[in-house]
Amino acid sequence: MRPKVYITRRIPDHIKAMIEIQCDVRMWSEEDAAVPREVLEREIIEADGLFCLLTETIDAQLMEI
Repeated sequence: MRPKVYITRRIPDHIKAMIEIQCDVRMWSEEDAAVPREVLEREIIEADGLFCLLTETIDAQLMEI
């Protein structure tokens, strides 16, 4: 079973492709918009990993989900 990774912002296709070699990837698709907190909370429940940028707020409450 491949690990599942959630990406919080659109990233270049070639970088996403490198991650997809080893992982199943889901990615927030809105360009230039932050993923809403409720979407992020829902997505990370199933994720094994999180690929986020410094613009995201990743706090203790989110990590406990």
